[in-house]
Amino acid sequence: MNSQTPSGNVQLVVLDSVLFGTARALDYLNLEGQVMMDKIGEGILDYCFKKGFVEKSGDLHELVNRVGHFFAENGYLGGAKVGQEGELLAVTLMNWQYLGLMKRLRKEKHYLLACPLCLADNAVFRSNGLFGQVVYEELAPDGGFLRKYKVIPATTVSPPESLIPPKLTNLSPVKYDGAVKVGAPAVEAVMYGLARGFDYLGAQAQVLLNQVGRGIIEFLQAEAQLTLTGSLTRDFEVLSSFFKSKGLADEIRSTASPTSAALTFRNYLYEPVLRTLLEEGIPLTSCPFTLAAKALLRDAGWAVGESNWALLDGKGAQLNMRLTKIADQEFDEEKIGALMDKA
Repeated sequence: MNSQTPSGNVQLVVLDSVLFGTARALDYLNLEGQVMMDKIGEGILDYCFKKGFVEKSGDLHELVNRVGHFFAENGYLGGAKVGQEGELLAVTLMNWQYLGLMKRLRKEKHYLLACPLCLADNAVFRSNGLFGQVVYEELAPDGGFLRKYKVIPATTVSPPESLIPPKLTNLSPVKYDGAVKVGAPAVEAVMYGLARGFDYLGAQAQVLLNQVGRGIIEFLQAEAQLTLTGSLTRDFEVLSSFFKSKGLADEIRSTASPTSAALTFRNYLYEPVLRTLLEEGIPLTSCPFTLAAKALLRDAGWAVGESNWALLDGKGAQLNMRLTKIADQEFDEEKIGALMDKA
């Protein structure tokens, strides 16, 4: 499997910011958190099928190969080699764009797997009653990353045996490059998968998404040197300019009053995802800018109440939000845990 990086679309930092925020928000669930991440993988896979990005196959290995080709064609990796070593499945990924994000997550002691390619593969394996438990990993001198898996029986909600391989590889040689271009189809699939995965949690989903928004901002401050001023108006301008420059939209405008706020986008990368979610009756938003903007509002003491999307001409959209002054919500860990147990 080999592919060339696409020459446009969105920069990797946009995708990584929301994956970082998601992994961090779900980390407190420990092993069950990986089940939730794999639910996101189910959504990624479903979107790829719906949009014709990946052709379905009844053969597990062929479908995994097709998923790999899709992410390679969209610049997320350069190629992959798959082999069998006794009872272990050995996979080497070349030019794997997840390494920088994995380094950041592990630096902060977060071990949930957030690679979208891997989450989609996990969904394929789980749908076939299997799960690949990582038992070995190694960063090769040429930049390739080798992982060995023990394939074990599993259901769609079976937690892994562990989140951490027996020996973690040294990722210090990895240099983060958030300017790498990732194809729009792959970014769309991930954003849809995120909304589908969080929708699985029902009423608690928005509380978790608020935490994702905070994680997005912290990631951008750490990896992209995003500088906020503490002024809500100015910080919205900074955030808008940043996401425009990274390919999320050609134009992002925000307006606000003491009781409401509106975000307007033109030539919006997220528009096809939003359109699909609205058609399916899924009310959650997984757009990284919108999640980060809501986090800024909450940090300034405002909470977002009723929200309504309107699709506009020119691949545009507008989000209208009602604002209220309320105390911050907390995770209902018992309720989320119960949802996982019942799945």
